[in-house]
Amino acid sequence: YLWIWTQTEVKWRLAWFKNERSFKRTWMHIDFDMFYAAVEIRDNSMLEGKPVIVGEKGIVSTSNYIARKLGIKSGMPIFIAWWLCPKLVVIAPNFTKYKQISDELKTLLWQFDPLLESHGLDEANIDTTDWL
Repeated sequence: YLWIWTQTEVKWRLAWFKNERSFKRTWMHIDFDMFYAAVEIRDNSMLEGKPVIVGEKGIVSTSNYIARKLGIKSGMPIFIAWWLCPKLVVIAPNFTKYKQISDELKTLLWQFDPLLESHGLDEANIDTTDWL
């Protein structure tokens, strides 16, 4: 089923959202960019300065900035990433380790907002209103 809104309905919804929004609170979205690759590079200094990806089942989960400059992105098939960069370092993910590091980072963030919201290991939303 495809939901199609008329222009009138879109205008009404935009007006409703503008009327209902509030600027009384300030929220911050924190994204730990290239999180899995950053953890792996932190734990193995031999990876520093090399194009690194973390991936499994033939798909890139994340890539470091060096690999990104070569066009390697999340969701890309690993065989294409290797084609773009034959010297690519491919690491199998270690979600137990990533969860532990993520929990440590979120423990720090909970000091600012005990109601922290997070839907993944590498991101969080916190209400910073009381700190500003």
